[in-house]
Amino acid sequence: MQNIHDDWDAHWTDYAESAAKNPSQEYRRRLYRFIFRRDPARSGGSILPQPYEHIAAPARQTRLPVVQRWALVLGLVIVAYLVASHLVWRSVTQDLRAIHADIRKAIAESLQGEP
Repeated sequence: MQNIHDDWDAHWTDYAESAAKNPSQEYRRRLYRFIFRRDPARSGGSILPQPYEHIAAPARQTRLPVVQRWALVLGLVIVAYLVASHLVWRSVTQDLRAIHADIRKAIAESLQGEP
């Protein structure tokens, strides 16, 4: 098996002529000239240096919080909500359940008394 090595310099040299003929390159240059009122070939550095002028220190890479922890917290909140809503429901409907039990008892007694 051969060890194939990409030579990017050779790649850009080989395809420089066809890339220069690409119509999108000319459109890009014309758009740059229209927006910035200068030639893109003569501009040095970055296109928009202003945002970089107000950076006090290099940006520190931060990591996102662990998803499992938030999933666990969300699960616990859902379980707590369900338990609390069940307790509230039982409390609110306590009188209704007592009335329902009395009705069932009365129906059972009336059915037992009939032949």
